Amino acid sequence: MLTGPDFEFGPAAPKLLQLSLWSGSAGLGFGTAAVNGFNEDAGLLKKVRWHGAADGLSVSMELETLLPFGAEFRITRKMELWDGAGMVSFDVNAGMGGRIQSLELEPLELSGDWRELRLVRDPAAPETVEVLPLTAEKQTVYAAPAPFFRLVAVDHSDRMLEVGTGDDWWRWNLPEANGEFHVEADRGSVTIRRRALQLVVTEEQQPTKRPYRFTWYFAWSAGAADAAPEAEAWASGAPAPCLKAAATQRLLKKHIRQADSDVVLAATPSVNCTDAGHLERPDKGELAHHDAMERARFYLWSNRQLARQGHTMRWIGAPLHLALETALSRVPRTGCEAQITE
Repeated sequence: MLTGPDFEFGPAAPKLLQLSLWSGSAGLGFGTAAVNGFNEDAGLLKKVRWHGAADGLSVSMELETLLPFGAEFRITRKMELWDGAGMVSFDVNAGMGGRIQSLELEPLELSGDWRELRLVRDPAAPETVEVLPLTAEKQTVYAAPAPFFRLVAVDHSDRMLEVGTGDDWWRWNLPEANGEFHVEADRGSVTIRRRALQLVVTEEQQPTKRPYRFTWYFAWSAGAADAAPEAEAWASGAPAPCLKAAATQRLLKKHIRQADSDVVLAATPSVNCTDAGHLERPDKGELAHHDAMERARFYLWSNRQLARQGHTMRWIGAPLHLALETALSRVPRTGCEAQITE
């Protein structure tokens, strides 16, 4: 079990995993994935690793499942959580010469007393937010061959629970994927289903033998973002506005290492980018990505560095009132632990 301020995270039947928030009044449930029609719930759990950072800022978990039929597919999840956010890396590999034809990631259920959803469809328009009021009747609020960028459930106390598609946007939108993404919601529950791959197979067209990786994140926040008198502008002086660019990261990390006080950086809308060089794949030319997850990773890294001198880092002034920006505007609380439970 992973625990921290406001959250508990771990196995919770019948779900594969469950994030419990605010003393159980809201949560995020992970269902089981399926590869080529084989469901993960029939698999063998091969590895579970829990780790709590010594500084108490974050906890992490690795979960590996083997599907012992067909090509013996192996699903590996790596997750890191801290005060207000969690990052997920989902990998699937085929053994014995197998090929992955279809892939459904774990369905997600956001439970709570929800008032509305806030939907951002595309990272190319990060400031375009659709507000969708919820009723007692279940309704389909999203259905498309491509994933949404961000989805935020808001309760009657203005607490937020967010799910976002990862910065590897190009992987989620492969031309051959034939993806299907659905969201159904009412006031008590929001269900997200994500079929990332359904490849067309013929005698002439066979799937490539390759592994797949998809990243995504979740975030939560209670109340409004913290305010600060001033925030340092950084984007105009950076080599590139995209925080995934190595040169931009070097510049900002140098600033953090040299800081002798708290650091408050101006939060700008996440950047939609296609420069494959930012992903260390310059030969690919263009690969669509965004930097929302990178800002969260930088926040955690910066606070880990600055804590040694008793200082902190925050992103302040985000134009959107969504869960991730709100969480990153605050000084992170420690107390994250990995606990062994029977």
